[in-house]
Amino acid sequence: MIENLNTKQEELMDIIAQDYENNVLSGDDSYNVDEIVSGIDFIYNLAELNAPRIIICTSPMDMAEQAELKENDTFDYLGNGYDSGWTAFYDFMQQIGVDFDQEWEFDKWKNFIKDSGVFATCLFENIAFVCIRPCEVHRKENGDLHNENGMAIKWCDGYGEYSLNGVIVDEAIVITPAEDIDCNIILKEKNAEVRREIIRKVGINQVIEKLGAKSIERSSDGQYELLNFDCIDGRFRPYLKMLNPSIGTWHIEGVHPDCNTIEKALAWRNDEDQYEQPAILT
Repeated sequence: MIENLNTKQEELMDIIAQDYENNVLSGDDSYNVDEIVSGIDFIYNLAELNAPRIIICTSPMDMAEQAELKENDTFDYLGNGYDSGWTAFYDFMQQIGVDFDQEWEFDKWKNFIKDSGVFATCLFENIAFVCIRPCEVHRKENGDLHNENGMAIKWCDGYGEYSLNGVIVDEAIVITPAEDIDCNIILKEKNAEVRREIIRKVGINQVIEKLGAKSIERSSDGQYELLNFDCIDGRFRPYLKMLNPSIGTWHIEGVHPDCNTIEKALAWRNDEDQYEQPAILT
């Protein structure tokens, strides 16, 4: 029984995790047809189904179109794009001596994830659509998908996604120069992380200036400020400006119209009758 990891085992865990991550996001879109067939047949055999016809797709969008997925349908997300994390964990356990029940033939699954080049799948009873890995990936040192000049992840058929600091955003947010971004989109955007990235790109002071915000109250430590924004239609609404101390970025969030102090705004967003400051700010 292994109760504690030694230093070499901890180092090995990081190495294996990095290997799997690099396998997915290296920008290498090569694939192995024999490993794809072997892996898909293995998966179908586990489900007690006959080996299916396999169609190799150039991107997630190509796979969705070829599989004729409807708007609310999803992929089966089997492949190194989604299963590398837990597979790396069990690979590590295997390498440090943990015995597995061989009935499920983990090594066959591991080979499929590591060697096939399959990023994701869409599986039906008699046909399997598989999407290969992306051909271009841009990341920061911490691993976050990030590209300020174009797609952060791209497949060989031109499909891809835009991302800033690990947050998927619309193309316009990336390619539009900061000075040309209409900051009113911040007031319409429902996703807090996307709002944060727009503010990070434009700059908090420029956002406040462009939106003509008026300061209602500012905290003594400078981490909070209650602002009044013109919501285009002539109505002013309070927004709470907050500093995220863990990543050093500003965030703006709409609060209830009755909030006229920072304390009331914090209590409202925390669903409290009265704001209670946490012991540790994150």
